[in-house]
Amino acid sequence: LSLFAQFTIWCVRSVNKLGYKKKKKIDIRSHQYYLSSTIKGYFLFLLKNRIKEINMKHIKNSYKNEFKKFGRNPKSLFIPKNNQDIRFHSLTRYIKNEDYTLLDYGCGLGDLKKYLDLRFNNYKYIGVDIVEEFILSNQKEDKESKYFTIKTYKDILEEYDHIVIAGVFNLLYDSDIVKHKKIVYETIEHLFSKTKKTLSINFMSDFVDYKQDKAYHQSEQEIIDFAREKLSKRFILDNSYMPYEFTIVLFKNELIDKSKSIYKEQY
Repeated sequence: LSLFAQFTIWCVRSVNKLGYKKKKKIDIRSHQYYLSSTIKGYFLFLLKNRIKEINMKHIKNSYKNEFKKFGRNPKSLFIPKNNQDIRFHSLTRYIKNEDYTLLDYGCGLGDLKKYLDLRFNNYKYIGVDIVEEFILSNQKEDKESKYFTIKTYKDILEEYDHIVIAGVFNLLYDSDIVKHKKIVYETIEHLFSKTKKTLSINFMSDFVDYKQDKAYHQSEQEIIDFAREKLSKRFILDNSYMPYEFTIVLFKNELIDKSKSIYKEQY
């Protein structure tokens, strides 16, 4: 919902709580503290969301500037070495069958779609991104697939067989690393609730000799602990394809064949 819509809902709820809806006689003094604290809390909410918008605007502007310089080129995605196929293989290697739906969250220039087309003939691809310029360019380039501009992960409402997140968390959303991690983990938790089979994510590793300014390097142990506690105990962590990044694939189906001590669904 927009901030205006949320403000409208808040007003209606506040009026209802004060008894206007039932036309009750109200002692204003008894509600003075309630009104004061509620209004103060709401403006803090507005400020908090404004800060989030500024941060995401910074991310969008970073990609927009690169896109203006390089156009439909991996450099626009801060990928100077054009080694995406190796990364895509790690992210999608457990997709085996045809006739599936896949959400490319943070699709960039739709390069994952081109990679999947070489492997599969019958599947439904949906790409979403916060950078409108990417989406408009993709819609002109690829008429068959669906591309949508989103604001946050909360805009993802439907379920998909597979969800892929490639490079989305590489730039810091906030200078405060704790706040950035909070957004990362909230996004992952929400998207895992929207996948039917797998959620695949790649990160830059924290096992590096050098870290770029404003770049996010994920701790492997932290994401493993988070996955086990919040999401699924069934996952694969792959750091075999590149020395400075890794992929984690989370599986939704944890059903066990106890007679064989294996998972019922194999990939």
